[in-house]
Amino acid sequence: MPHGQLEKAAQILARCKSAVASTGAGMSAESGIPTFRDPGGLWDVVDPMEVGTVAGLVRALDKNAAALVPVLRNILSSLEKSAPNAGHYALAKLEKMGVLAGVVTQNVDNLHAEAGSRRVVEVHGNAFRLRCLACGSVERKDRAALL
Repeated sequence: MPHGQLEKAAQILARCKSAVASTGAGMSAESGIPTFRDPGGLWDVVDPMEVGTVAGLVRALDKNAAALVPVLRNILSSLEKSAPNAGHYALAKLEKMGVLAGVVTQNVDNLHAEAGSRRVVEVHGNAFRLRCLACGSVERKDRAALL
């Protein structure tokens, strides 16, 4: 972000009583996690209309796991190797300072929490919080346990 835009953003935030950050794939791209829509992203490899929901993903795995498993391993590998970047830490610091009320993110990578954000709403869930589709129990996994 050019300095002038950063200065303007800081002035706007300074006048706010409360703000919320909304983030998506671009936030974590700098951390090495490929986006879904950019060239070379997940949607270039698989059809989002087929696997874009949990039910669709389960059906696709049931039909052709051999084709999807390498794609899923690649995603898990990028999640395992990633770490919060300066943007994640900046948002956590703004929250700690009382400038941000929290973060709403589409990302499932847990990087906001790892950077120190405490109030994070994860629209699409969290890859490190696994829920059993049969019984609903939840289990947390650490980054290294993915592979």
